Amino acid sequence: MLRRSLLLATSALIAAPILAHAQALSFAPVPFAADDAARRQVLASESVTLDGQVHAIGYHAFARSGDAHGDHRFGALVTRSGATITDAQGHPDLSSSADFTSLIQANGRLYSITHFENRPGAMYLSELAQAPDGTLTMIATAPIDFSGLNGLWVPCAGSVTPWNTHLGSEEYPADARQIAEAQQLSDIDGYAFDMVRYEGIDPASLDLATFRAAYRPYRYGSPIEVTIDEGGTATPVRHHAMGRIAVELASVMPDQRTAYISDDGSNVGLFRFVADRAGDLSAGQLYAARWIQTSAEGAGAATLAWVDLGHADDASVRAAVEAGVGFDDLFDTAAMAEDGTCPAGFLASNAETRAECLRVRDGMDMLASRLETRRYASMMGATTEFRKMEGITYNPEANTLYLAMSEVSKGMEDAASQDRGGRNDIRLEKNGCGAVY
Repeated sequence: MLRRSLLLATSALIAAPILAHAQALSFAPVPFAADDAARRQVLASESVTLDGQVHAIGYHAFARSGDAHGDHRFGALVTRSGATITDAQGHPDLSSSADFTSLIQANGRLYSITHFENRPGAMYLSELAQAPDGTLTMIATAPIDFSGLNGLWVPCAGSVTPWNTHLGSEEYPADARQIAEAQQLSDIDGYAFDMVRYEGIDPASLDLATFRAAYRPYRYGSPIEVTIDEGGTATPVRHHAMGRIAVELASVMPDQRTAYISDDGSNVGLFRFVADRAGDLSAGQLYAARWIQTSAEGAGAATLAWVDLGHADDASVRAAVEAGVGFDDLFDTAAMAEDGTCPAGFLASNAETRAECLRVRDGMDMLASRLETRRYASMMGATTEFRKMEGITYNPEANTLYLAMSEVSKGMEDAASQDRGGRNDIRLEKNGCGAVY
C-alpha cells in the first residue's frame, strides 16, 4: 500500500555558535597531554571563574570497571541467567565502554545508572553516598536484569527524563534484510555475533541456524527507559513506539511528550516522537525530518519539514516481534534501475547505506515504521543522508535545540554516489570536524 508524505510544521536548522546565552566564565587551563601516560589520564580544570568569582572544581572517579561491591563487579557483562561472561582464558569480561551515567534521586537515596556500550550491553544500578563536600562514593552496585527484554544491545548516549527516569539507547541495530537473505554466516556483518553470548553461546562455534535462533534483530534498536521503584529495584522498558534506528540519544522536551532522537552512522535520519500522554513514552506519533536546504555555506542551513510516520504503541510492536515478524513480512523488494528509479508501485530508499526499491505489504505500515524506521522514513520522503549525528541538548531559556554532528560527510556531501535511491537533499562540503546545528 502506498502512502503520500505528510509534511507538517517547519522549523529552522542552522549552524550556530552555542555561547550566546552563557554568562561570563572561564576555566583554568588544562595541561597538554604530552606523552602516552598523560593521554591515558582524565585531565580536568581545577577551577572555574564565573562572573569574576573563582570556584574550585575537579574530576573524581567514584567507580571504575571491575570494582567489586558485594557479589558484583561493576561493568562485568552478564548472560541471560546473570552469570558473568568470561573470555577465552576464563577471565571476567569487564567493559571499558561506559557511555552514559545518570544520577537519580529516589526514595530519599541517590543512585547512578550506568550503561556499557557492548554486545551484549550491560547496565548497572548503583547506590551512592555523598559527602558534605559533594564527593560521591559507590556503596553498592548490581547489573539490571534485562532478561525480560532479551538483553541489551549496544547502549550509547542517554538522558534523564523530566520525570526522573534514565533514558538510554541502543545503537547500530543489525540489517534485518541481510540476515533474512543470508545463505551462510559469512553473508552477515559479524558485528552482531558477540550478542549471542547473552544466551550463553560461544560466537566461535556459531552457524547460521544457531545465530538466527539466538538473535532476532527487530528486538533491538530503540530507546530504553529505566525506572527505580520504591524498593530500589530498576525496571527497564524498551520503547518500540519510538522507532528502531541507531539511537545515539533521545531527549525529552519540557512538555514531557515530545522527544527528539538522534541517529548515528551514515545515511541516517533525525526523528521526533510525540507521546499520547505526558510522562509516558509507550505510545505516540513518530516523525522524520526532511532537510530543505537554504544555504550551503559552512555547515549549511535548512528548514525542516516533518514527515508523519504514523502512530504505534510498545505492546503491539513487541507482540509482533516476539511472534517472529521478519523483513519479508514487512516488504516486497524489486531491483533498482541504473538511473535510481523503481518499478511502478515501489518506492526508493537510500537508508541503511544501500539503495533499495521497497513496497510495504498490506497492513504492515505501522510495523514497518517502527521496525525499519529509516527505510520507511526514506520511502515516505524524509531525509536519510545525515552523517554523523551525535548529541542533542535543549536550552529552555532560548527555546533552542542543539544537534551535534561529529562529522559532515558522505550522504551530507553533494555526491551522487552517496545518494542513489534518495533525493540528494543535503549538498554540503565535507567537514571532518563536524558541526553544531
